[in-house]
Amino acid sequence: MEIKNFSYNLNSIGQIVNSVKKIQDMPTAGVSSKIEIHTNLNDGLIGLEGYSHIIVLGFLHKMPKQNLNELKIFPSGDNELPKQGIFALRGQRTNPISFNVCKINKIAGEFIEVEKIDLVSGTPVLDLKPYLPYYDTPNNATIP
Repeated sequence: MEIKNFSYNLNSIGQIVNSVKKIQDMPTAGVSSKIEIHTNLNDGLIGLEGYSHIIVLGFLHKMPKQNLNELKIFPSGDNELPKQGIFALRGQRTNPISFNVCKINKIAGEFIEVEKIDLVSGTPVLDLKPYLPYYDTPNNATIP
């Protein structure tokens, strides 16, 4: 079967707002942040206040372009560990898209206050989804 290569133009729905400006300054566990939604999309937040957690898809706009083509890297940049394929790791991506699940603390106007998101301030947000434990948490998941 031939795999087709598609290209899409995506528009952000908002951005991350926090005190972290540089990737290297981001704590592994992330930081408390606000997600600022474009004002014209505020009606899209109706009903979200009933959920405890949210899935945030972000565009990693500060990821160095030269890293996008590497398929095997050292986990966490540690060259003492054997290289692994990028699809077996959580960092570097072929498409610079991030996936975060974070707790919602508050929704006020166009701002969603969240905990433990590892995106620097100014990161474009591509999409939001409510986290559904019965749907998003597989039974018997394993890791190596």
